[in-house]
Amino acid sequence: MKASIFSWKFTRRDEFLILLLSLLFRLFSLFYSGGFLHSDEIFQTVEQAHRIRYGYGIKPLEFRSEEYRDVIDWSWGERSYFLPFLLSFFDFLNPFGYSTLWFRLVVSLFSALIPFLVYKIGLEIYGREVALFSGLVATFWWDLLYFSSRTLSTPFATPFLFLSIYFALKKKVNPFLSGIFLGIAFMIRFAVLVAFLPLLLFFKKGKSGLLSGFLLMLLLQGLIDAVTWGEFLHSPLEFIRFNFFGKGAELFGVKPFHYYLVALLDHLGPLFLVALPYSLYASVFGRYREKLLCDILFLSLLLFSCVAHKEFR
Repeated sequence: MKASIFSWKFTRRDEFLILLLSLLFRLFSLFYSGGFLHSDEIFQTVEQAHRIRYGYGIKPLEFRSEEYRDVIDWSWGERSYFLPFLLSFFDFLNPFGYSTLWFRLVVSLFSALIPFLVYKIGLEIYGREVALFSGLVATFWWDLLYFSSRTLSTPFATPFLFLSIYFALKKKVNPFLSGIFLGIAFMIRFAVLVAFLPLLLFFKKGKSGLLSGFLLMLLLQGLIDAVTWGEFLHSPLEFIRFNFFGKGAELFGVKPFHYYLVALLDHLGPLFLVALPYSLYASVFGRYREKLLCDILFLSLLLFSCVAHKEFR
């Protein structure tokens, strides 16, 4: 009993430490990393929230309707309105009036959960020491800090993806919640769908729970599309067609198949030379739970390397 209480206190202290440091460093990044990384930070997210809330604004190509099909000649309705609806709700809660800084604060709060969830996932697979180390690395890693205040879809989707993985890995597994959170992540960023197959194969029991939760969110996405685009599940289907089977994405620039491997080596340095071989080893000989992480990693790397247009973000 004493050992159990002792471990509980250390676990709670670790969680508080990681959450506190994660929040403080992301707030520092928020106020000291000015400017914008990519135009999508405005036109794909906050501009659409502004348009929903106030009735006017710029429509980028991905948010134009079918009437523009012949003009653009590549894609229409490629984005879900779920994230803009969510951001417009946060804008309604904004006590300072409309401000991009408010949205960047909101995304920073979402991003602050990422190191915490890295710790929780590590705790389930490896134990306290590895979990604490992983959580602290995620807290201070400069890539995560730099992107933490950017109003892109990825910082919003990642915590939900990690929650899906966590509920699949925890001792008291919850496939339904795993499916729900994966579905929410998918609605925010369709590329998250790559994690679905590894998660489905991971569950020896509970596949129906994962499917039920994910399909419930997929139904919600379909209804949103039916209202906004006039077709059930139009936006994810158009996204997949355009990016994986169409040639339109090439208009934004083409990079070679090995781009992500080189980019990871450039950003991670010697750590990549350790992480990649270990991930390959763990995917074959590792623990059953860590194989899930490796499967998601390598499937993502393979599929996105096959897409002509690539961006490190």
